[in-house]
Amino acid sequence: MSFRNSIGKNIRIALADVAKEDKVLQLILAPKTMEKFIIVKIDSIDEMGVWIEHEIEAELDENDDGEKLLQTQREKKFVRSKFLIKWHYIEGAYAPLDDDVNSKMKFLR
Repeated sequence: MSFRNSIGKNIRIALADVAKEDKVLQLILAPKTMEKFIIVKIDSIDEMGVWIEHEIEAELDENDDGEKLLQTQREKKFVRSKFLIKWHYIEGAYAPLDDDVNSKMKFLR
């Protein structure tokens, strides 16, 4: 199995130490999750790295018509976003042998 065969699936990624210092990754991933493995869904792969689909909490400050909301009207929602994990940030990656992310894993990189 390769990274390309894992598109659309959840995999485990071990982050290199340099990734743990990245300010953007610190914003989207909880610091505790960055200590060992992160479980992410692969959206796509390119020469820069692995694009992941990840859910983050965002505060909406506009309504559907684009009008600004008052502070008391704002709400927090979870939204799906895509983020890049650069190749040199990935120390190792493992894909499950079946659909269960907790099952036996195959080394990808």
